[in-house]
Amino acid sequence: MRNSRNRWIRTAVLAGVSSVFGVSAFATENFWTGAQDNDWNNPNNWSLGRVPSNPSPAPDAFDDAIVNLPGPNTATINATIPTPRDIVVGSGTGAVGVLNHNAGLATTGEGNWFFVGRDSATGTYNLTGSGSLDVGVGGNPGSTGGRMYIGGTEFGAPTGTGTFNVNTTGTVHVRNDLAVGTDGGVGVMTVTAGAITTGGWNFIGKHQRASADAPGGNGTLTMNGGSLNNPLRTYVGHNGSTGRLDLAGGTYTNATGVPVTVNYN
Repeated sequence: MRNSRNRWIRTAVLAGVSSVFGVSAFATENFWTGAQDNDWNNPNNWSLGRVPSNPSPAPDAFDDAIVNLPGPNTATINATIPTPRDIVVGSGTGAVGVLNHNAGLATTGEGNWFFVGRDSATGTYNLTGSGSLDVGVGGNPGSTGGRMYIGGTEFGAPTGTGTFNVNTTGTVHVRNDLAVGTDGGVGVMTVTAGAITTGGWNFIGKHQRASADAPGGNGTLTMNGGSLNNPLRTYVGHNGSTGRLDLAGGTYTNATGVPVTVNYN
């Protein structure tokens, strides 16, 4: 499906599904402290005294970059960063995370994740300027991992709220699924400029069938400009979730012959 001019999918609908996240036994949480300035690449701004990487200096250890506030300085990416295992913006009960990405490339490794607003936290990621994001770099399209979740939960924990704003001359590449609002979480993604490609299924409102007792997610994706290209299925509301796809501008492209499924159960 391709539509850059019509305003027709301004629809609130229902549905769901969620997902299980792969976790390395040796993952280490490296928390943003912002103790010195707002520079992501300054090791003095991280709880472990090093910029998160994959692997980290310790044998068999992989850093998860966890960006929570409060802190004296807001995490900001102004140049290409080392590749951590996962990047999580807002994680844990009552936590608030903000990440501003203005330039350079941010990546997670093959099979790894980018999560905004996880497990009862509120997270906001702002991609602006010339910044680019590659989730699951090195993995094949549709391979295990390399997923991006905006607002939701991991392993059935209470759910979070995530906001993802894209207004960049750069690109976003997600090697596997994109999910906006999962398992009781609330996700909002707004695209003003930038080229986004995904390699798996896109969910706007997602509920994992294995989590039958959990509520569905609530997701909204608004295209005001830019482009989003998806080679596989798009679900707007899935299995008891609420989803909204608003094409106010730009382009949303599904592969030829692959439907956009609304209110799927």
